[in-house]
Amino acid sequence: MGKAGIIRNQLKIGATVANAIAFLKVQNEFGSFSNYMWGFVGGKPVINKHKTLKDIPASTLLSDKISKDMKKRGFKFVG
Repeated sequence: MGKAGIIRNQLKIGATVANAIAFLKVQNEFGSFSNYMWGFVGGKPVINKHKTLKDIPASTLLSDKISKDMKKRGFKFVG
């Protein structure tokens, strides 16, 4: 906590530990974290046709669904 070069926010440190635990649980349940993530899109890449960076939305129905599920599984600081 005293080192300036590392994260010193207690909530972020706790979230890192919680995320590691949640990651291992997801990995165990789905066989891999990759399998878990691909499950949201049926194993097929999402192809967007945004022309500029301004066209990319901050969130989508899919990103909201993934974020909600990750939070339900114990992940922190996702969204």
